[in-house]
Amino acid sequence: MEQISIRKDQHALIDLQQMTNNLEMFAAKYKVSAVLIKAHENSKHNTLMRVMENIKEYEDYTISLVSK
Repeated sequence: MEQISIRKDQHALIDLQQMTNNLEMFAAKYKVSAVLIKAHENSKHNTLMRVMENIKEYEDYTISLVSK
């Protein structure tokens, strides 16, 4: 399974526009049917919801939350 990972020094960097661009480039190269999100334990609920909404606006992928 191919992955997109947005990380720096153990902290995720969330730029919603860049995330959408990365997802678009990834989807052009690979067949994408679902998106898995692993939120950092200190991330805020609002940030997670914005990421999920941004993905859904781009494409109606199945979104799953994963944990350790």
